[in-house]
Amino acid sequence: MQEFNSSSYINDVMSSYFNINYSQPKAENACYKWVYDTSIFELTVVSEMDLVCDKKMYRAHSSMMYMVGYLVGVISMGILSDKIGRKNSYFISLVLITISAIITAWVPDFLLYVALQLLTGFADAGLFLSFYSLVIELVGPSKRAMMGAATHIMWVVGITLLCGIAFFIRHWRHLKMAISFPFVPLLVVWWFIPESPRWLMSKGRYDEAKVILKQMATFNGKDMPEMVQLSLKPGEKKTQIWHIFSTCGMAVRTIIVFLNWMMVSMLFYGLTLSVENLGGNMYLNFLIFCVQEAICYIISFVLMNKVGRKTFHCSQMLMGGIACVATIFPVIFARKSLQWLTTTLAVIGRFGAAAAFATIYIFTSELYPTVIRNSALGASSMWARIGALIAPYIAELSNVVEGDFGKALPLIIFGGSAVGAGLLALFLPETANTKLPEKLEDAKEIGRKSKDKRYSEDVQEAQLSMLKSNSNENRLQETAFR
Repeated sequence: MQEFNSSSYINDVMSSYFNINYSQPKAENACYKWVYDTSIFELTVVSEMDLVCDKKMYRAHSSMMYMVGYLVGVISMGILSDKIGRKNSYFISLVLITISAIITAWVPDFLLYVALQLLTGFADAGLFLSFYSLVIELVGPSKRAMMGAATHIMWVVGITLLCGIAFFIRHWRHLKMAISFPFVPLLVVWWFIPESPRWLMSKGRYDEAKVILKQMATFNGKDMPEMVQLSLKPGEKKTQIWHIFSTCGMAVRTIIVFLNWMMVSMLFYGLTLSVENLGGNMYLNFLIFCVQEAICYIISFVLMNKVGRKTFHCSQMLMGGIACVATIFPVIFARKSLQWLTTTLAVIGRFGAAAAFATIYIFTSELYPTVIRNSALGASSMWARIGALIAPYIAELSNVVEGDFGKALPLIIFGGSAVGAGLLALFLPETANTKLPEKLEDAKEIGRKSKDKRYSEDVQEAQLSMLKSNSNENRLQETAFR
């Protein structure tokens, strides 16, 4: 029986091939060969490399190496992207993941396999972060939510295609080749993807930025926009990643952002824990989750602009956290009789977690300036991976603490942490329909403008109230003199 893992990371999808059960032959003499169930898969990494019994932990080592590579990648490729450009770092990552993915299909042993998992995780991080920043920086304020959601939707389309390909290809090497070779044609898009004009201007490369902006204006049937001077003034220090802690306000903002990335990742794990085995057809289950996630991103795009980033993000964190905590009751008291309720709560919670993830991506992009935007995204994503690494240890508390409280404790921590982080997000400045900050000072102004706007609205409301009061007094005086 194949267990279904509902996590939305592509690496976890591939790891589902590691979860196949094996049967140990009843041999009277010493065992010299394993016999595997091939009714679902023709050949897996587990069955080919005999990752069972004393080698069972090797499966965890493989996933861990991917996560380690991703952790290193989000930081190093994020910083590199801010130094050499979005386009350059994207194609470096694309070349690395193409090489590592194709070679993985022919690896002869487990040691080389995990080494390539490390490289794949590293390249995967740089690939998504660089492209996401490039997409966000190429559009105006009113289109950022749409493009952010579109990026996530295309990711869902990709893993849906993976599900379909995996249904027909049950040999892990053949599957790996089928999903790796399509990377090769992508290399030709080098000649079609522009560099971010915002990044070019932040580096003082105005002539190159002007060419790209002129092409964009011509394509859109618009006049050429006026060039904005963003180069560093004489004696002005270059902005580095650690400047996100340069002031008290920026430090508090960054800590809240990091906590939200970490907690939403843990929430995903907690919801997976509550429905770790849905039963039925694993491919159909996975397809259902893909459709749900696509719908989630479409709704997120619509509501992010209407209610604002922080309000929508907070509401989704609360929904996901409360749903996670609520699964305690059917898990403890109803056991199998209310499995449908557990599944329903998990689907609702996962919807909230996915929406929160989509929002925090674009929210973070809008809170930090162009000069360190990718570095800030990378640092934030690092905390999400740390959350994913901590989550299994929190889940193990159910084996350490006895009784029903032990079963409930991990879900309380996962859900409660999400609720707390979501409420903290209300202290972040709103960024919906605002201009992307280019320099560190611009990012600092976001919070100040929010306070000034609220103060101005309060003053206007007070003045309006006084005018109404004076008007009423005048009417009373006129009535008295009559």
